Amino acid sequence: MKMKSIILLLFHGQATFIVSEPLYADIFRCKKDSGSFLANSPYEKDIMTAMDKLSVSVKNGIQVGRAGVVFAVCLCAGYLKTGDCASCVNNTIPLLLKSCPKQNQALAWRSKCMEITFGMETIRII
Repeated sequence: MKMKSIILLLFHGQATFIVSEPLYADIFRCKKDSGSFLANSPYEKDIMTAMDKLSVSVKNGIQVGRAGVVFAVCLCAGYLKTGDCASCVNNTIPLLLKSCPKQNQALAWRSKCMEITFGMETIRII
C-alpha cells in the first residue's frame, strides 16, 4: 500500500512539473558585439528590405533574403506546411526587430520557425 502511495506522489509531482514548465520558449538574441545602427540609416533600410524579401519568399526549408550587405535567413521545421511556415516567419520578424531594435545582428528561435537571423554578409575565402 505504501509503495502505491509513493508512486502516485511521484507521478503527481512529475505531472505538476511538466504542466508548469512551458513546452517551448521563444528565444531572441541580439548580438551586442556586432554594433548598432542609426534610425533611417542605409543599414536599417537594408534590414527591412531583406526581411521583406524573406517574408514573401518563405517556403519550407531554408530561405534567404538579401539587400545590400544584409542577409536574412529562416529555417522552418520540415513537417510544416508552407503556409504555416510563412505565418510563423511573418509573425516572428516584428518580434525580432522589436527585441533587437538597433543591433546589426540578431536571431530568433521558435518552436516551428526554428531560426530567423539577420546580419552583415560575411565573405569566406577557402
